[in-house]
Amino acid sequence: MTETEPWTFVHAADLHIDSPLKGLARYGSAPVEAFRRATRDAFEAIVDLCIAEDARLLLLAGDVFDADWRDYNTGLFFRGQLVRLRDAGIRVFMVRGNHDARNEVTRHLDLPEGVHEFAADKASTVMLPELEVAIHGQSFATRIVTDNLAAAYPDAEPGHLNIGLLHTNVGARPGHDDYAPCSIDDLIAKGYDYWALGHVHEAEVLSRSPWIVYPGCSQGRSVRELGAKGCFVVTVEGGRVQHARHVATDAARWARERIELSAGDDSGTLLERAAEAIGNAAAETDGRPLALRLRVEGPLADYAEFEGDGERRDRLVADLRAIPQDLGEDIWMEKIELAVGPDISLERLRQQGGVVSDLVERLEELMHLERPGEALGPMLDELGKKQGVELAALGLDAEDAHAMRELLVQVRALLMARMAGEAR
Repeated sequence: MTETEPWTFVHAADLHIDSPLKGLARYGSAPVEAFRRATRDAFEAIVDLCIAEDARLLLLAGDVFDADWRDYNTGLFFRGQLVRLRDAGIRVFMVRGNHDARNEVTRHLDLPEGVHEFAADKASTVMLPELEVAIHGQSFATRIVTDNLAAAYPDAEPGHLNIGLLHTNVGARPGHDDYAPCSIDDLIAKGYDYWALGHVHEAEVLSRSPWIVYPGCSQGRSVRELGAKGCFVVTVEGGRVQHARHVATDAARWARERIELSAGDDSGTLLERAAEAIGNAAAETDGRPLALRLRVEGPLADYAEFEGDGERRDRLVADLRAIPQDLGEDIWMEKIELAVGPDISLERLRQQGGVVSDLVERLEELMHLERPGEALGPMLDELGKKQGVELAALGLDAEDAHAMRELLVQVRALLMARMAGEAR
């Protein structure tokens, strides 16, 4: 290979191999085995991809494991995949993150030849003369690392493609523990060509000059990790990164679908729209098993037939769960949320005037914010202080925009039900 010939490397992170997935057996239709082995299948897909792309390197940016191994089978599986890479002539470079920090994963198996794990005491550099590449990295010694590790990474090696391998929260991103915190400016200042990051589970390219990349997790593990998950295939030519593309490796997928009912819609309409929404969700999985959370909200014309009748409500939920069977799709209805109320329009509530009108308007404003928790969180905090209760104790997270919108929808449904009762 000459210096100008293109070559590739693969960047992955947050494999969380053998991470326990809770609640899978709650319903008979749950594809338990498919989801339980999904983290392993996803890593096998990454190895397959490395071989198919004739990659020279695989970079693993932390949290290969979710926690200490329950037994050595977890380690043997991982080592077996590394052997496949060794036999294909693909070198592996890895750092540990908060979940698989040195003091968290205590069991150990010797790694195959061609695999390098960076030490945790300080950042170091591995030179690859045949590729004119310098790889810099440092593992987590403990689960909680609050120092800016990037600040102490070695200087860039002149005349080489410099790659930084780091598990970090760049820019204090919400929803993620602020481990090894740093800024984009900190990373740019190092003069590296590519930062292979881990920790954030959503794939994102933070910069292209230099390349600063989160590949996201390789397999979604809950309904908080939606859509395609995978890794990046990076092409190098002429000693520079030319482009990086995200490739899905997940073996099973999670999704949310929301149905907003309108005035006049009844349970029959609900089922028709649910079948359409479920079919659309299945079409985007490329044949993978799907765990789907379905939320239905708004006015229901025949709500009075379900209010107070638990059996009829249970049947409606069962009819919704049966839709994947009719569609012939491998879908597990992970959760069905019915936030329905009587068929009374929001416009009618607005026309009530006074406090009711003001409350409806404020609810609508909050629900359409990108981050409703920024406005709702302080109000809930203040209310919690008066009652002596913390938000966490109530299972509320102001950073979770979806959860905050769900809370607002529930409040709106209660308001509509109250007004409907007064109208009768």
